[in-house]
Amino acid sequence: MLDLRYHAIAGVDPNLLSLDLYLPSIAEGCAPPPLVVYVHGGGWTVGDKRSQIATKVAYFAAEGVAFASVNYRLSPSRTMSMGVQYPTHNQDVARAIAWLRERAGMYRYRAERITLFGHSAGAGIATLVGTDPQFLSEHGRTLADLSCVASLDTEAYDIPSQIAEGGSSEMIYRNAFGSDSMVWTRASPLLNGTLRASNRLPPFLVVTRGAASRRALSQRFVDAINAAGSMATVHIADPLTHEGVNDAIGERSDAVVMPVFGPFIERCAR
Repeated sequence: MLDLRYHAIAGVDPNLLSLDLYLPSIAEGCAPPPLVVYVHGGGWTVGDKRSQIATKVAYFAAEGVAFASVNYRLSPSRTMSMGVQYPTHNQDVARAIAWLRERAGMYRYRAERITLFGHSAGAGIATLVGTDPQFLSEHGRTLADLSCVASLDTEAYDIPSQIAEGGSSEMIYRNAFGSDSMVWTRASPLLNGTLRASNRLPPFLVVTRGAASRRALSQRFVDAINAAGSMATVHIADPLTHEGVNDAIGERSDAVVMPVFGPFIERCAR
């Protein structure tokens, strides 16, 4: 089912507030499948719910898992002068999750077993929605609605550090998060105080690669979750590229990411 609108705002492209839902074939009398929700990347400025999706759709269908790919409003880009900034991206994804939670009976999947994952900027969104309860609570939901979260190759755990790097990194993050350093802190899972035991965070899988500083940042995030009494693991995906990590999801021949990602999703769906 394509282009299901989870929200409507006058003047906003309906595609940006829509999701695609792919349901596996389930024999009559079998239990409903679990649900996995994917958030695309693109620097918070570009991307679409159908980008690099075919392998993922085929994989989850074969595994008997319902799969939703979510769009959200975007920040300004070369082709779009107007756009949004934090926290709109996160609010949209949280709204989509609540919409899916409420319609589990209609579409016949297990609403209590929702796994959220994203790549790049989408991983930043998924991570914040999966650690900061404010976004789901706006729709009467809690972090307990998420069985697990997988964060694929992002550095959005600490926004100020990315802006401090200068160059293209600073431009990307300022475009999406503005110029207020207090906002940068609130948008950073490592800095905003949400990684604590009282939030009962879902289990996390963090996939990273590349420079030592990038891997170290991911490790800091994982260590902070574990210190809060929740569970998180980090997986190094070298020698894959940034895009290669996303391409690997659902690719059964992949020997770098899928041997970890596949079992993680299976455990989360139980």
